[in-house]
Amino acid sequence: MTRRYKCLHYVKIFLWLVQQHVGIFLMLAVMSYNGFIFIAIITGSGIGYYLFGPALTKINIENYFLKVGKKGTGTIEMDLIETNSDTKIIVIASDIQESAKC
Repeated sequence: MTRRYKCLHYVKIFLWLVQQHVGIFLMLAVMSYNGFIFIAIITGSGIGYYLFGPALTKINIENYFLKVGKKGTGTIEMDLIETNSDTKIIVIASDIQESAKC
């Protein structure tokens, strides 16, 4: 393993730990049974998904196709992914079915 890969791996571990701790603290905040805190958490989650959800979905789709292309089970042209959301869903479903047959 290269030094860069190790550094990126440690960054991923750290970010995963932060995500887990934030999730636990949010769960404890909801368990306080304070309605305003609950509404604030739900509202913040919705706003965060609205702002960052499409970008994260695009990154996950691109990473999926990079993995599939490396394994040799199939390759998909990336310009199809960026046309519209209907094409994304159709392309992903057909590619998953192809890889499941192998």
